[in-house]
Amino acid sequence: MHTKQINPEKLRRSTTMKKSITYMQRFLIIIIIIAYVLPFLCSQIKCITHILSTHQTITTTESKEKNSISLLGNKNKEPLNKDNVEKFADGLFNEQLKKFKVPGAVFAVVKDNTVLFEKGYGYSDIDKKIPVNPKTTVFRVASISKLFTATAVMQLKEKGKVNLKEDVNKYLKDFKIENKYSKPVTLENLLTHTAGFDEKIIGESQTKSYLQAKPLKDTLISRLRPIIREPGEAPQYSNYGMSVAGYVVESMTGTPFDKYMEDNILKPLHMNNSSFSFNNKILANLSKGYDYKNGVYKKVPIYGTTFEPAGGLKTTADDMTKFMIAHLNNGTYDNTAILNKDIVEDMHKKHFPLDINIPGVCYGFQENNINGVRVLAHGGDDYGFHSFLYLIPSSNFGFFISTNGDTGTNICSSIANEFMSKYYPQSKAQTNINNEAKFTKSNLKELEGVYQASRYPRNEIGKLVKLAPLIFPPLNIKSKSDSLIVKHPCGQDIYKEIEPLLFKNVERGDTIAFKANKQGNISYMLTPGTQIAYEKIHWYENPMLHKIIFVLFSVLFLCMSITMIVLNFKKKATKELSLYKHHRCIILSICILNLVFLLGMTKECIDLSSSLTFLPELPKMVIFLLFIPILTTIFTFGLLIATYVYWNRGKSNAGILVRNIILCCVFLIFSLYLNYWNLLGFKF
Repeated sequence: MHTKQINPEKLRRSTTMKKSITYMQRFLIIIIIIAYVLPFLCSQIKCITHILSTHQTITTTESKEKNSISLLGNKNKEPLNKDNVEKFADGLFNEQLKKFKVPGAVFAVVKDNTVLFEKGYGYSDIDKKIPVNPKTTVFRVASISKLFTATAVMQLKEKGKVNLKEDVNKYLKDFKIENKYSKPVTLENLLTHTAGFDEKIIGESQTKSYLQAKPLKDTLISRLRPIIREPGEAPQYSNYGMSVAGYVVESMTGTPFDKYMEDNILKPLHMNNSSFSFNNKILANLSKGYDYKNGVYKKVPIYGTTFEPAGGLKTTADDMTKFMIAHLNNGTYDNTAILNKDIVEDMHKKHFPLDINIPGVCYGFQENNINGVRVLAHGGDDYGFHSFLYLIPSSNFGFFISTNGDTGTNICSSIANEFMSKYYPQSKAQTNINNEAKFTKSNLKELEGVYQASRYPRNEIGKLVKLAPLIFPPLNIKSKSDSLIVKHPCGQDIYKEIEPLLFKNVERGDTIAFKANKQGNISYMLTPGTQIAYEKIHWYENPMLHKIIFVLFSVLFLCMSITMIVLNFKKKATKELSLYKHHRCIILSICILNLVFLLGMTKECIDLSSSLTFLPELPKMVIFLLFIPILTTIFTFGLLIATYVYWNRGKSNAGILVRNIILCCVFLIFSLYLNYWNLLGFKF
């Protein structure tokens, strides 16, 4: 027998090479992790910053019932007159416009069926130095349009043309809603956002140009979506649902939606500077929208609206005062009625949830309780425009705010909070917390878990918003003794039970409620006045878990890429390994392409995180990246075939076969995982 001599120099080189490879692998793994973690951290910081900027809205509006007071019984409130309001508004708007870099805004207040105050601030066009005029400057009020659509549906109800509790398919002539549940979708579901429609994001709000408008019927048919939960089970804010309600108006009257709105609501209310369409008068007076970035005001193009009934209204502050007065005056403005008193009361009444003592959803309006005062409200958010509308029917009072900057939602929140604090101030805390919880600790355990906002797409690429939600991050709920601890990016809150499944914050006094499904399991958490429920998710749906999975896949593909490169550059290889070289090339191609896809999609998601909901179409780079998983899946099947041929020729090496089979399984699992996120194929 001959003993093979070991060359010390060769051994040293080999050892050095292996160490270099090990160090290279570690270095690249660290780079990969940083490449993932840093953007996610930036995203979360952005998320927390956004939430902190709006958290005051939650704590000073929705949650001020800890200092409950009736308006009439408050002797210390500021007198509500024009001079007082103007002094308040001038100081606050001038400060807020500078702080949040918003070019212009408008503010209007109505009281006792008259306009108490209206004024414009800043510019509607920065370049031309055109000031905002409350009577003539037109703003895009986005989702406040839903209040007009709901009003139109209530007009049909008043005339006996529709029944809000009947199957809406009865009123749809050109298409039908497919519903696998026994309970039908009704107009009431559409007006309370409880129809159960799946969500879409891409192209849901805007078209690239206002000239691209299509008939409402065609838009609804082309973007038809499934019902994903039983109608009436839980709220999920839906532009599509409200647009179907708008189409019912069109279908039952035989008049195009925008023409019906003009003839039956806008003209009777003398809203002469308002329209759901882009006519010459609107275009001439339309405020420019702005997006402030890197110290520069970027002008937003005049885009179209995908669903006009859900967000297509263009109007002035002066015109909005007429709409507010009509709703505060039993449906009448200037002796002209658009609704009768009973219909208005029905529209303003809470219709969901009926079985829980918590502010909920009316027909179109969001209900809330601020400082013990019942408020009906709605916001409107579009690219470059943000608006708020508040009504207090018990006081015959309301106000409207609109801005033309992309950070204007902060101004709307701040103004609304300050106004309510000044003219509807707080008194002594009246939290009414029960000392003895009605649930035992074991029952509270059933409420524990992670809850996530229900409004996200299930069947398109927009499902990725679950991984980096900017507005409704997951809430982690734990029980401790007789209390619930709700953890969120801003910290945590403690709640105690005051009624079965109803809990009140021990500090602020705001309430949350829980809802069980038909099987008796807790499935939703509801917050006051919102049209979105929080779903209780399973452990395997936790966003953080999926972020970790994506990182692990990236590390795996990186390590395999390095390994395949090293094997291909070995100076000496057996004949068998040489035959296996083309397998390694396929494996290397799959790993590198998957890495490119993961890193590319991460970058695109971070770049688009703040504007995803306003995208008229998917960016070309994202579409290009979506070709990669299709290609790597094809390569994976190619590797399987090559492995079978390699084995069938009798040239098999057990280690190579096992390695190939394992890698093929990993690659296919990755493809299936991408399919779960709607990233395999073109689902948008």
